[in-house]
Amino acid sequence: MRTRITSRRSLTTLLIAELSVIALIAGGIVAGRAGEQSTATPPSATEFRWALDDGSERILYLEGGNMAGQPTAIQILDAGGAIVVTGGTRALDPALDAGVCIGTRAGWPIWWSRAVPELVAEALRRHDYETYVFQGLVDGTWQRVRLTDTGCRHRGQG
Repeated sequence: MRTRITSRRSLTTLLIAELSVIALIAGGIVAGRAGEQSTATPPSATEFRWALDDGSERILYLEGGNMAGQPTAIQILDAGGAIVVTGGTRALDPALDAGVCIGTRAGWPIWWSRAVPELVAEALRRHDYETYVFQGLVDGTWQRVRLTDTGCRHRGQG
């Protein structure tokens, strides 16, 4: 009888530990120490990481957003407020789609890529996020996009 009670307690302890891990994963703590948020889930619809393809045509790749209130379009404005580049976004399947860095899987659910003028590319390389304003169309309202440099630089066909 005592062995059964001990076995049940052990199983109960293991079940509680597994449920705790599931709760941590659902809460965004996938790896690392408690309190660290996963980089796979950005906190807002307007946070994107970027990579640049410096081929014959400068292609800017953005990956980010979230599924709740996701931006349906992204635009880049110059200092005078004129639209430099605009275009729609598309949803990514992290199990199938590549991320903005070569050889990686998509970590965030929204993708945007367009050819950009060299002046926009230069500003991004300098981490100058003020000369050109990036905005995402979320629920019919243009909101400022926050960019994070991945450090990935491609030299592809673009």
